[in-house]
Amino acid sequence: MKKIEQSVCTRRVALLGIAGAVAELTGCGGGGADIAGLSSGGTGSFTSGTITGLGSIIVNGIRYNDDTARIAASDDTGGNHSELQLGMVVTIEGSTVTPAASATGLPTATAYSITYGSEWRGPVSNLTASTFEILGHTVDVLSTTLIDGVVNQYGLIQAGQYVEVYGYVDQIDGHIQASRIEVSNTQPGSYKLSGAITQIDRVRRTANLGRTPINWSPDSVLPSNTAENDFVRVQLNPTLSMGVWTATRIQLQGSPLVD
Repeated sequence: MKKIEQSVCTRRVALLGIAGAVAELTGCGGGGADIAGLSSGGTGSFTSGTITGLGSIIVNGIRYNDDTARIAASDDTGGNHSELQLGMVVTIEGSTVTPAASATGLPTATAYSITYGSEWRGPVSNLTASTFEILGHTVDVLSTTLIDGVVNQYGLIQAGQYVEVYGYVDQIDGHIQASRIEVSNTQPGSYKLSGAITQIDRVRRTANLGRTPINWSPDSVLPSNTAENDFVRVQLNPTLSMGVWTATRIQLQGSPLVD
């Protein structure tokens, strides 16, 4: 299985309209190449989407039993069942999907592994009726966006509070379509953004993430195979240094549904 760092919760998947697709792999014999995160020699299912129901979890209209699933956070901070919440974006590898037993029931499957992760984390600024910014990056708040934390309504969020945002990043305009926003009054230990990296200067160790200038040290923070316009997830020191945010980790992101 490919390392979970290659998270598939956003990016080109959403743009191609297949973020909610389920790839069924049933008994394809042969070569063992990875397809949608599963060996082509295996039997099972793969899906990526938001959690729309709990009690097991419901993703893309399928109820996944998660009792024995391996739970992991996409930023390698560990994970457990109690952290799976409505509106979170997850990727699931599991068993073959069993059709619904009745017209009112749901298809079912057993989840073998579940990976979850937010895309952006940082301070709120430039609030409007349906958007706000995090470090210059725009969050689109939808009627379906779930708000949780110290407030549970979008209209109660204030500039200067801190949020963690789950959702789908549009590589065309750089906005995130928020599926879940967790609100706090406490500054987190690190900020987080994701998007296309441009104007990479390996000598000066600088680049742009959307409109946000970043730098890093040491060299190893930037993966050696990073290229212009690659989609990356970046963890940032929460203290601005001379007008630039310092990256403490840069992860290349990709989608096995597309790549």
